Amino acid sequence: MLTGKPMAYPTAALAAVLAAGTLAHPASAAAQAEDNATKATVATASPAAASPSIDPKAVDIIKASIAAYKALKAYSDDVSIMTDPAKPALVTGHAAFQRPAKFNYSITSGGLAANPNHYAAVSDGKWYWSVTPIDPKHYYKSKPDQNTAATAANDVGLYRFRVAPSMTGDPRVLVQMITPPADKRVQLTAVALEPSATVDGVPVDVVSSTSTVTLGDKVYTLKFTVSTGRKDHLVRRIVYDQAQTTPVDPKTSAIHMEEYHKNVKAPAALPASSFAFVPPAGLTAGDPVKLAEMKADAESYFDKRLVVGAKPFAFTADDLDGKPVDLAQYAGKVLVLDFWATWCGPCVAELPNVVAAYNKHHAEGLEVVGISLDNEKPALTDFIEKQHIPYRQVFDGKGWGSRVPGIYKVRAIPFMLVIGKDGNIAAVNVRGEALETAIKTALAAK
Repeated sequence: MLTGKPMAYPTAALAAVLAAGTLAHPASAAAQAEDNATKATVATASPAAASPSIDPKAVDIIKASIAAYKALKAYSDDVSIMTDPAKPALVTGHAAFQRPAKFNYSITSGGLAANPNHYAAVSDGKWYWSVTPIDPKHYYKSKPDQNTAATAANDVGLYRFRVAPSMTGDPRVLVQMITPPADKRVQLTAVALEPSATVDGVPVDVVSSTSTVTLGDKVYTLKFTVSTGRKDHLVRRIVYDQAQTTPVDPKTSAIHMEEYHKNVKAPAALPASSFAFVPPAGLTAGDPVKLAEMKADAESYFDKRLVVGAKPFAFTADDLDGKPVDLAQYAGKVLVLDFWATWCGPCVAELPNVVAAYNKHHAEGLEVVGISLDNEKPALTDFIEKQHIPYRQVFDGKGWGSRVPGIYKVRAIPFMLVIGKDGNIAAVNVRGEALETAIKTALAAK
């Protein structure tokens, strides 16, 4: 699910595309309402920009794709999300839907799945089955309501850029590519037709959409490049690039993500077997009432005892080098605990702020420890090397089931704690400019 905490990173107006302001544990039921609230936030206007360069042929291709998704009666595909196509995917999954109410969404590796096949949402139109990391020992069966079909794919977290398949609404990223943003800090600068290509043997039309985001004296460039099938107009690949362009800062990491849609099918109907739920081995039926209670408890995105002035929870864990990490090692320092993952768009977007703060204040006594919710160590280490992340990372490979996030009851990321020199919590869940302010205040404290 998605939350919409006010965003300090440069993708503010495109929050929905990059998984809104926070990527939450699937149990967090209040997320969508907050996402909607953030989208209504009024931003400070940026300076007037030149008229965008718009290629009408490129716009027509995107409009044709939007129309193709709206006309779908049934759909299925396999999805993979990565930062480097030469490396293992961060997230893989499968999706199928048939309007008005049948669907099957599942993550098979990485992402929100604490273990393979441990997140799924399936409905045959009469019953709804779910497997969720909040209770990896059970599956749940219930009657679907009017919102189930609309939110299932987003709940699973399978579509990072929220393009189809979606049973309701428009394919959001495609609409945003050709629509001037309401947030005046964001300026659509170009929609261009790129050279045609093939993706997995499918001839595609390629369209790019470029925007700039102005935050104070910093300007970021955001670019989406989308490849759609020349015959069916359905998306086969989305590439997202983000970089700080003014002023150019070598310490600010660029962001690159790719989402692939393979084995795309759009028949009039799919076999009934496409929506048959098969419980994963070892799982038994759970009590929906107990699940509702667990979800209610999980609606708090972190332990409610984490307040300014309180003691952070003690833990001992290993970093990527196998060396022990505990809070006592940082006594007398200002410490930021950053709960994040490479497959989390908002986390990746926030990283430049965290890295910049570390580089700026490390000599003054600032330390940062990343608490990774990744599943695959090679993907994490490769990402850290490419993004030049200089501080330690706690990692156990268990995703949402990781030990330290469990101790802190973290159910939405990114999540950051600032711990003062006195060993007490100095700030909770701060980002961007708020993080910088919290760090400065903590360093100045006696």
